[in-house]
Amino acid sequence: MKIDYPIAVDNDYAVWRAFGNHYWPALYFIDTQGRMIEKAILAGYDWGARTANIIAALWSERCKAIVEVDGY
Repeated sequence: MKIDYPIAVDNDYAVWRAFGNHYWPALYFIDTQGRMIEKAILAGYDWGARTANIIAALWSERCKAIVEVDGY
């Protein structure tokens, strides 16, 4: 099977511990500078809808940070 995207394997739980994770499933949204910008605990949630809502909320926030409109 060919997989065209990176997969994180955390057999020793180093990433789990680095994020201070205590829940499964959990999503971490990381920006291009490697900073965590959002964390979502998904137990009991519809993963797809919850993820889409987080991305929609972050999208407008990140776009405002990229495009400066003050002073116009």
